[in-house]
Amino acid sequence: MSGNAGRHTSVWEVCAMLGVPEQDRNLMAQWAAELRERRTHDALDFYVDVMIADRCGHPTDDLLSELISTGVAGLDLTADEIRLAVTAMLALAVKAESTTPKS
Repeated sequence: MSGNAGRHTSVWEVCAMLGVPEQDRNLMAQWAAELRERRTHDALDFYVDVMIADRCGHPTDDLLSELISTGVAGLDLTADEIRLAVTAMLALAVKAESTTPKS
């Protein structure tokens, strides 16, 4: 996720890139840590759906708006694919945080 060798992107950094408001990042981090639970996954999907709907009408300068407007490699993404991408980014950040030695 990061261009810096040996450095991993945190859940908070993923949230910032996606345009998640700062006041919601703790909640997003909690959901990311509990993705194996169906209820948590459903809550995250709902939250991302609301963000997608908002960005469709009011694009901003964030990764979510970019995924909506340009897709990947010129291919449009469905809402399901965007939700999957967001979930994957968060899961990877959680995994990186859990395997990175603390300084």
